[in-house]
Amino acid sequence: MGNFYDESAINGPNKIKTNFADTFLVLSPEYKSVFQVLTPVITKESVIWKHYVKAALRKSGQRGISIVCPGMDICPICTKNSTLMPDKKHPDYIPPQKRIVIQVLDLTPTRGCPVCAFDNYTTKCFSCGFVLSDVEEKPCNRVKLFERGTTLFQQLALLEESVEMPYDPGDALFAEDNQNQYIDSKPGDMVCAGITRFPITIASKVDAKGGLINICTAGPVNTLNWRDYVDLFVDMDVAYFTLLPTEILELVAGGSLSAIFKARRDADLGDGVEDGGIDHGDI
Repeated sequence: MGNFYDESAINGPNKIKTNFADTFLVLSPEYKSVFQVLTPVITKESVIWKHYVKAALRKSGQRGISIVCPGMDICPICTKNSTLMPDKKHPDYIPPQKRIVIQVLDLTPTRGCPVCAFDNYTTKCFSCGFVLSDVEEKPCNRVKLFERGTTLFQQLALLEESVEMPYDPGDALFAEDNQNQYIDSKPGDMVCAGITRFPITIASKVDAKGGLINICTAGPVNTLNWRDYVDLFVDMDVAYFTLLPTEILELVAGGSLSAIFKARRDADLGDGVEDGGIDHGDI
C-alpha cells in the first residue's frame, strides 16, 4: 500500500492486539497477492483523501508518512496549498491523494510460524525470525482492507468486464447482486460475473523509478458469498485515525507520529487508537 501500515480484521469494539500493519492487504514484489473483493459497490464512503508528508519522521529513522486529510476546511496542508496555487511545483506544496478503500478476503498463501503463530508471506518469520521452509503454505483467509489509487481500481474494473459466466436464474448470488443488471438475460446467456465472484491475483514489480507496477489476473468464478463475511469487515474507525491540525503541522515540521501518540497518552487524550492495544509498527 505504500503507506505506514498494511494487513487481520479488527472487528468492531473487540480491538485485537495485533500489528497495525495486519489490517491491510500487502502488495510486494516478493510474492503474488491473492484476494477476493467483498465490497460489491464503490461508494463515496470508499474514498478517502490523504497527504504524503515527506518530512515526517518514522521509527526507522527514515522520513515520509501518509496521513488522512481531516477535511479541506480544517487541514493546515490544504490551507497552505491554497496560498501556493497554481504553483504545484512549489517545495511546500503537498498534493492531495485520492485513495479508494474496500473490504477484501486475503487468500494469499502464508506460512504460520510454529513458534509465535505469526502468519508470514515468506519463508522466514517476520516476527521471530524462525525459518519456515518446511512449513506448509495455506491461504491467509482473513478479511482486510485494500487501499490503492484510482489507477489500480481502473484495472480491476476492466478485469471485471472481462470475466463472464452463464446466467443462471437459480443462482442465489445472481438474484441478490445487481438484480436489475440481469433483467433482460435468459438462462445460459453469457453475462458479467461481477467483481465479487472471482479471486484476483496481483503480481507486483518495481519500475525504473522505484514505484510498483501491478499486473492483475482473474481466477475462476466461484460461489464465495461476500455476505458471509460482513460481520468480519474491518472497523474503519480503528484502521484510520484523524490527526489534529496542530499535530499535522508537527509532522510537516519534521516531527513523528510516535511522539504525537506519546503526547496524547501523557495528556490522557488518547482517541482509542493506541488504547485499543494496536501496535502501529514502523511509524
